[in-house]
Amino acid sequence: MIINIRRLFAVILVLAAVLLTSVTMVNPIFPRVLALQNYPYVLIVGNNGFTSANGVTSGTGTATDPYVISGWSISGVTVSRARPGTYVHVEIDNTTAYFIIRKISVDGSVNGNGQAAIISGVSNGRVESSNITAYCQSPPGLFCYPGLTVQSSTNVTLSGDIINQLSAGGDTNLVLQGSTIGPFGNYAGSGDSLDVNGCQHCLISGNNIVASGNFKISGGSDVTIANNEISADTQGGNWATSLLVGGGTGIRVTGNTVMGGVGDNVDLDRVSNATVSQNKVKMTAASPYGDGTGIAILSSSNVQVSQNSVVDACCVNGIGILVGVSFNISPTDIRIFENNVTQAHTGISLQSATNVTIYHNNLFGNTVQATDDKPGSNMWDNGYPSGGNYWSNDNGVDNCSGPQQNICPSPDGIRDTPYSFNSAQDRYPLMKLFVDPPAISYSIHFLSISSPNLGTIAKTVSVTATNSTSGGLIFAAERTVTYQ
Repeated sequence: MIINIRRLFAVILVLAAVLLTSVTMVNPIFPRVLALQNYPYVLIVGNNGFTSANGVTSGTGTATDPYVISGWSISGVTVSRARPGTYVHVEIDNTTAYFIIRKISVDGSVNGNGQAAIISGVSNGRVESSNITAYCQSPPGLFCYPGLTVQSSTNVTLSGDIINQLSAGGDTNLVLQGSTIGPFGNYAGSGDSLDVNGCQHCLISGNNIVASGNFKISGGSDVTIANNEISADTQGGNWATSLLVGGGTGIRVTGNTVMGGVGDNVDLDRVSNATVSQNKVKMTAASPYGDGTGIAILSSSNVQVSQNSVVDACCVNGIGILVGVSFNISPTDIRIFENNVTQAHTGISLQSATNVTIYHNNLFGNTVQATDDKPGSNMWDNGYPSGGNYWSNDNGVDNCSGPQQNICPSPDGIRDTPYSFNSAQDRYPLMKLFVDPPAISYSIHFLSISSPNLGTIAKTVSVTATNSTSGGLIFAAERTVTYQ
C-alpha cells in the first residue's frame, strides 16, 4: 500500500488542532492580573447591583460560586447610601447574594471627607487580602473616619486584611481573623482602632491589633476574642486601653498577648457570664499618675479569670488583677484561679467586691501581694485539700496535714498556719508554686435524656489526687466540662 505522506501529515495537524481545542475548552486560560487596576468606585445596592459595571469580576452569587470583586485599586468616591451626607469609595448595601471582595486597595485619604468602605445590611459577604485605609482630617490626629464599617449585617467574614480603623455595629456571626487592624502613620491617636458594638455570636481571632484610643467591644453577646496580638499605640500621649469590653454577656477573652495599655490593658466593665483565660498580659505604659492594671474586672458578675500571666514592667502603683467598681455597681460572683501575677505594686486587689473566690494563683515579687476591703465576703482559698495560693514572701513551714493542720508529722504541701493580710486570710497557703496538673482523660455517659435540646451543657468537675501511701496531696483542680 502506498501512503500519501502529505495527506497523513494534514490529518495529524487536524487531530492536533482538535485535541488542543478540547483541552482549551476544558481548562480555559484567563489572563493573569499582575498588578492592581485603577477603578473609580464600587457601589452595589441590592442583589441586582452585582454587575461587571459595578466592579464584579466573576461569580453568580451562590455559596459555591460567589460574586467576586477583585484586583482593583480604588480612589474615586460616590455619595454613600447607608450614611447620607458622607462620601465612600466602596459600598455594598442590602444584599443576600454571596460575595467576596478580594485583593483590593482602598485609600480613604484620596479625595478625602468620607469613609473608605461600608458594608451595610448584607448577608454572606467576605473581605479578604485587602488593604483599606482611613481618611483623617488635618492636622493628623484630629479626627478619622473608619477605614471599614460593617453594620447590621449577618455572616460577614474579614480575613487576611490590613484595615486602618474598623467599626462594626449590630452584626450577627461576624468573623475577623488573620488581619492587621490599627492606626498607621499619622493616623495614630485618632479614635478607636477597632470598635465592635452589639455583636451577636462573633469571633475575633488571630489578628494583630494596635489600639489607638481603644480596642473596644460593647453590648454584645457570645463574643470570642482569641489568640490575638493586642497592643496600644500611645503616640502623642494618647491614653489607650489595649482591650476594653463595656457591657455584654457570654464574653470570652482567651489566648491573647496584650501589652502597652495606658491605665488598663484588659478591662471588662459591666459584663456577665464572661471568661478571661490563658492570656499573657504585660504592663508597659503607666498613666500620668503612675498607675495601671493588667486585668480589671469592674462592676461585673459571674466572671472567671484563670490561667493568665500578668507582669508589671512599668507602673509605680500598678495592680496585676483588679476587681472593683464603676458606675456604682459592686462586682460579685468572681473566680480567680491559676494565674501568675509578678512584679506589680499590688498583685490582686478586691475593692468593694463580694463572693469572690481566689485560689491556686502564684503571687511572686509583688510589693503588696493582695488587698481586700471586704475580707469577710470573699474566700482566698479553695478549701482543703485543694488549697489556696502561693505567696512568694511566705516563710511558713509544712509539718502537718488535715483540714485543721493537726495531723503531724504529715506534710501535705500546705502551710500549717494561714497567710494573713489586712484582715483577710488564705487558710491553706501553698508551699510551692502552683503547677497545672497533667491532662486527665475522662468519659461522660448520659443514662437518659427525656427531652433533648440543642445547646451546650456545662458542669464544673473537681479532681483531687492524693498519695495512696502517705495521704499527701498531689494536686487538686477544677475543670469545666462542656458538651455540645
